[in-house]
Amino acid sequence: MRKMMNIFVVLALALTAGQALADLDAIVFGNVSGDLHFHVETYIGGSVTGIGESSYGSGMTGFDGYSLILAGDYNQQNNKIDNGKVLYGGNFAYPNLLTGSGSEKLIHEDPDVIRSYVDQSYYVGLSQDYANSTPAGILNSVSNMTFNNIDGVNTQVYQMSAEVFTARNANFQFAINDPDDTIVINVTGASPDGSIIMDNGANFNLSDSELASQIIWNFVDADTVILKTFYGHILAPTANYVQSQGNIFGDLIVQELSGSAQIHYLSGGVPIVSVPTPGALMLAGFGVITAARRRVR
Repeated sequence: MRKMMNIFVVLALALTAGQALADLDAIVFGNVSGDLHFHVETYIGGSVTGIGESSYGSGMTGFDGYSLILAGDYNQQNNKIDNGKVLYGGNFAYPNLLTGSGSEKLIHEDPDVIRSYVDQSYYVGLSQDYANSTPAGILNSVSNMTFNNIDGVNTQVYQMSAEVFTARNANFQFAINDPDDTIVINVTGASPDGSIIMDNGANFNLSDSELASQIIWNFVDADTVILKTFYGHILAPTANYVQSQGNIFGDLIVQELSGSAQIHYLSGGVPIVSVPTPGALMLAGFGVITAARRRVR
């Protein structure tokens, strides 16, 4: 199984402003549209499109890194960059959206270079690795599902069907004793059209952000995932993800993103991670990469 590190994705970036590191919590390989508010550092491999009212760097007061790394175009007028800078590869149609001094916060780079920073195949492989792991348990209950970690096992894998996952009144309960442990839930299968839709929402005992940050939901078979307020990291690297309402508390790795949501940063735990690709390391001049969180929210 691929090595896991700390809560965030560490990427080495070669920027015109000098070598830098970006700690990404939301990775979208394709396009983004809708009313979305990112309280996390975000990578978008496609473009920001459509009609909506969104923001990047929300709540990240004083942050001067890259709140948005965008390979494509920025075409959504009712958006704003609240904090941080933007690295972009296409056309940035509304530079007035930047809060602060303006143009020096916009840094242009070749879009192919930006896309080389994040290797989608790594995440597809990671998702498959989890799916191929022997589960500690297969959950069949439609009401009370309890996930426990096992002493001495750092990454505990469970499995449930999409039918169980989307059942009415789903109640997910987690008990994790070690802050370095992770629970992975493989959600297998989908409806005939390839979708997983949770119309009714779900109950979680994850109001504690550190506990939520130790959960990975792996949607290995779905083409489309539609959820309401959700806790834990979402790994769906080939799926179109739609947030019908509410918030996301955790990292997000998907193909496309739309809907209405706020994406929140979680501290602590051991979530989805990536390692720099050889190309990214070369671009960064083989700079030192640290795996320790440096932000305070």
